[in-house]
Amino acid sequence: MLAVADIGKATVIAVIIPAAALSLNNANGKIQRAQSTMRKTTTGRMTKVVLLISFIILVGRLLYAAIAAIPHHQEKRSLPEPQTQEARVDNR
Repeated sequence: MLAVADIGKATVIAVIIPAAALSLNNANGKIQRAQSTMRKTTTGRMTKVVLLISFIILVGRLLYAAIAAIPHHQEKRSLPEPQTQEARVDNR
């Protein structure tokens, strides 16, 4: 519905919204808020899952590197150091 009021120099046109439409909008607002909240919880949950998987991969890589480094280090220790021969240069 439209209501027109003439106040001095300005004419004001107002839209009158029936009460049934307001209650419908409030219900839609509640539904939208519920969907928004649901999206936020789903997004938060997915973020936690991705971070957990990334952390597991990181820990696995660190363990693999530590386990592989032990035999490599022991092998490197047990090898004798090669003796280098110095080249003698005579300045005659």
